[in-house]
Amino acid sequence: MPSRFHFHGEALAFAGRLRIPHDEIIPGQAPAVLSEIGGHTATTVTDFRYRDFLRFERAHSEVTGSETRRKYCTLIQTTVEGLNINDMVTADRVVARLYSAYPLSPDFEDADFDGEPSIKLIGTRFENLKIAGIPVQVELATALFDRLDTHHKLCHEYETDEAFRNLFGEITQRDAFDQLVDVVKRWFHNPGPKGTDLPSNRGFTEVSLAHKIDVPGLDPCGPVIHVPGFGTIRLATVQITQFTRRVTMIHVHLGCAFEGDAIVCEIQDGGIDW
Repeated sequence: MPSRFHFHGEALAFAGRLRIPHDEIIPGQAPAVLSEIGGHTATTVTDFRYRDFLRFERAHSEVTGSETRRKYCTLIQTTVEGLNINDMVTADRVVARLYSAYPLSPDFEDADFDGEPSIKLIGTRFENLKIAGIPVQVELATALFDRLDTHHKLCHEYETDEAFRNLFGEITQRDAFDQLVDVVKRWFHNPGPKGTDLPSNRGFTEVSLAHKIDVPGLDPCGPVIHVPGFGTIRLATVQITQFTRRVTMIHVHLGCAFEGDAIVCEIQDGGIDW
């Protein structure tokens, strides 16, 4: 029976919800969605401003799906330039990018093919990110996760490589979970017992690409930074399933005079062959 490929991809540059002092939804900015037959969609928003609380100079999202070089290829990208959230989270540029490839006529008896798309994050980055005016040095593990570009490879690496399990534990605050304060703990899952199976919840594994963060004076807990009087910021979250990757570059949980949530640069990718 001939197979049919279902493309999947979506991108959103910004979205938010305030509860205090205004109970309002901030409409999603520069959304783009890919049809299951592939194609191309792009949207751009310029000079966005919300109540002098949030602004950015430009946001652009683009999704593309096509058959090329005997592969089904999908490229999902969203970029925000000139970001400013309440003068506390700023960046010249934030980019989230996913590229996936799936064989056009997969040989399921080929030992090198595990039935999963190859999904890579190269190009995902922060440029001149600052929190509370303090430059944030973020080292993203994109090269590592690009090497482990399928779910099968990720599970195998976790099972066989203790150094990778330790790195994964540091990012997810496995050993420090019980000592985390509540405003930080809510960003992590209870790690449960240690083992060699990749941690997951209903098939989802959540981790961060940010494995090293240096922000003097703010003492980050893994990828999470709490700023008294402002809120909590989580950087470069990636949710992984067998066939998909979902990336959120910045999630701000406001928890003081302002209350609410905002996300910057969120994308999802991962088509499937039927």
